[in-house]
Amino acid sequence: IPLRDVVHARVRASVVDLWLGKGDSKKLQKVVLELFTPTAAGELVEWLPNATPWPEAVVASPGASSKAASGNGMWIAIASVAVVLVTVLIVALWPRVR
Repeated sequence: IPLRDVVHARVRASVVDLWLGKGDSKKLQKVVLELFTPTAAGELVEWLPNATPWPEAVVASPGASSKAASGNGMWIAIASVAVVLVTVLIVALWPRVR
């Protein structure tokens, strides 16, 4: 990644979000890096020469959050495991009920 192309940077614990832009292009590409420690993430962002903080107004917009999508996935996984367990119990106990 050319350092001159890093336009914005944001640190969230040990996760670093980088937005890359090429030349005068308005379109930005987001790259997410997960480092071992929050300290390493902070040092990486401080070391980037041209990076400015990501505007908080854009981050706070309703479409920018993916927390709801990950929460739905968790409930789907829990429901799937419950269905499998109930099916196994029915199959295992069916001959004993008759």
